[in-house]
Amino acid sequence: MTGGLIRSADRIEDILKKIGDDHNTAEPSVDVTLLKLNVLIQRALQDYFPQTKQIDFRFDLPEKTPEETGTGRATVSIFLYDIQEDLQMRSGESRRYNPATGKQAPGLVHVRCCYLLTYWPGSEDPGYEKPDNEPAWVMNRVLNALLNRRTFTELPGSYTQVIPPSEHLNSLGTFWQALGNKPRLCLSYSVTVPMQLQPANEKEVPPIRTVITKLDGQAAGDALEQASADLWQNLCNMLCEQASPTSRETILRELGRVVLRCVPIKPEQVEPQAINHSYLLLMVSGVTTKEHKTALIQALLVPPVVVEAAGPQEVNSSWSKTYSIGGVQMAVEKADFDKLIAVPEL
Repeated sequence: MTGGLIRSADRIEDILKKIGDDHNTAEPSVDVTLLKLNVLIQRALQDYFPQTKQIDFRFDLPEKTPEETGTGRATVSIFLYDIQEDLQMRSGESRRYNPATGKQAPGLVHVRCCYLLTYWPGSEDPGYEKPDNEPAWVMNRVLNALLNRRTFTELPGSYTQVIPPSEHLNSLGTFWQALGNKPRLCLSYSVTVPMQLQPANEKEVPPIRTVITKLDGQAAGDALEQASADLWQNLCNMLCEQASPTSRETILRELGRVVLRCVPIKPEQVEPQAINHSYLLLMVSGVTTKEHKTALIQALLVPPVVVEAAGPQEVNSSWSKTYSIGGVQMAVEKADFDKLIAVPEL
């Protein structure tokens, strides 16, 4: 096709591959996205025209009529008049590492390409006086082709839109006057495409071969609170299971006045013979009845139990559950009831 970039019979994959192959040997490397974009736009337009309709698609400046170019056929001019970086499409995505090259993948810059598409009638009468005249028929198909191609899958990340006339053309009247011609039916079209940056002399980055994941231990304060809450709940369950259904409400009410708090015992606080050993001390405080205090001591400590004894006493093995405190495994081994006040009745 005269003035056309490609023929309708050409395979789009072959054309795009040829464009890439022709520029792969260039130094420095050249991104050929704009050339591919022209091919894709023309193919998108051709798909909306029947094979029997002879019409040319040209990418040069629309300053010559079909008669002047010698074709005599109706023409759609696809004039790329402005290229600018699309700052609204800036991406904060980090560059990926390519292990094959030992370098990071090229960065991307989004570029906005603005086109002016115009119709030029051929030697046949376009029938301007009719509502379905030739220019309206052709541009209607052009508009459908563009509106139904919001992106080009061959150019991932591309975005298209039909736009108002650009200020870069000053005004359409001035534009056509500068070309020495009459105004013609036209539309403005923009495509934003990502283009690869080609940094020079980029150093290779050694690949990451080993990944070590380390999880910090649970905060000591949180772990101690969780341990205290677990022990209080277990104590409630045990006492309620041993009691009659009518007295369970009383037990829960009494336990509501009792506070269990786990305190880590440091090695220097332990007897010399156990200097390398650490454990949790269960501090029991609050206010309860004498009867209930006795029940708590009997439930927690190793028998035989001395209710009047002061200071830490060894707990029953059923309460020695292990907890991770600041990354150290520790278990409850002793309990202190000195701060649990007993009253005759509440």
